[in-house]
Amino acid sequence: LSSTADLETTKQEVIFNTKQAYYSVLSAQRLLGVAEETVQQNQKHLEEAQARFEVGVAPRFDVTQAQVQVSTAALSRVEAQNNVALGFETLRRALGQDEPLQVTLPDQLEHRPVSVLEDTIVQNAYARRPELESLKAQQRASSEQVSALQKQFLPSVSGMAQYNWTGREPPLQEGWMWGVTLTVPLFDSILTTSQLGEAQALLRNLQAQEDNLRQQVTLEVRQGLLSLRRAEESIRVNEQTVIQARENLDLAEGRYAAGVGNIIEVTDAQVSLTSAQANNIKALYDYKTALAELEKAMGSPLE
Repeated sequence: LSSTADLETTKQEVIFNTKQAYYSVLSAQRLLGVAEETVQQNQKHLEEAQARFEVGVAPRFDVTQAQVQVSTAALSRVEAQNNVALGFETLRRALGQDEPLQVTLPDQLEHRPVSVLEDTIVQNAYARRPELESLKAQQRASSEQVSALQKQFLPSVSGMAQYNWTGREPPLQEGWMWGVTLTVPLFDSILTTSQLGEAQALLRNLQAQEDNLRQQVTLEVRQGLLSLRRAEESIRVNEQTVIQARENLDLAEGRYAAGVGNIIEVTDAQVSLTSAQANNIKALYDYKTALAELEKAMGSPLE
């Protein structure tokens, strides 16, 4: 039973590492999408600045500023592409595959609220964590060993009986033979005492390990809950920030097109939007990772 529980612990660790690598790839792919959009937006700003400069309603600075933003966005896109490739390599390793992954991953980087009660999931974690099951199995084996050693201090009684025939010539004499043996362990008591002390010490150590592991499980579950709630709040704030940043960019682009704004306002608004989008993706990644960590701490998926 202990080895089975240990195998389950390893299995859950592999599942968590695979989920984390999977969400990392999804996050990298979404960030690449943001980088692509940013390049396109900055290219549009450059074209507009170039057109305004050619008709003499914008300074050369607007063009060079837009060119810098295009170059910066292009470098960010290259980095995002590299991060996607690295993410797939990490996922490949987590899956234990030798060949490169040539698959299209379903995008499940989304926020689906779950209802959890702290006291309930802590108790469920106590019941389902394979590490605790392993320690309990070891305690049962150790307790049985202690009981067996304690019995060796007690006298033992054994008996025998047989019916046989004796004599050299017929008729043979027949009858019962029986006996009783009393064994008192006088000379083995020193060795048994030593073995019993060792077994009892092992049992106490296993019990202390269980108490410590229960405290660790409680901490992991509560930390997982806090991380989950923080990520949910971060998602809510960042989603609103993305909306506001996009509206701000639209306003800045409109002001520039009308000749009452400047290129700095546009580039600043674009940077703010890109940052808000990246933060929102990170919040979603943190949420999914926190959910996976909580399930690992519980020892089972959330229903």
